[in-house]
Amino acid sequence: MSNQQMEEKAEQQQAETLAEKLGLTVDELELIGYELEEAGSDDGHPYYILVRFLDDSQKAILDKIEGLDGMAVRVDLNLFNYSE
Repeated sequence: MSNQQMEEKAEQQQAETLAEKLGLTVDELELIGYELEEAGSDDGHPYYILVRFLDDSQKAILDKIEGLDGMAVRVDLNLFNYSE
């Protein structure tokens, strides 16, 4: 398997994991678009992952996301097996 194939597989697994956590399908997640940002302390200690949704995201899909705060939601660092 090439590096590109491995990256694509990892991205697909990440999307599936995130979609499940948010109560969405992968297709819905792709429709609204998102960016991941690791939030942490000034000294670099990570606290959580912030999922930011695009401004033009469909409200009907966003309304399905529990814990949505504005255009973002926090998820646990361990969701994607991130480590410090």
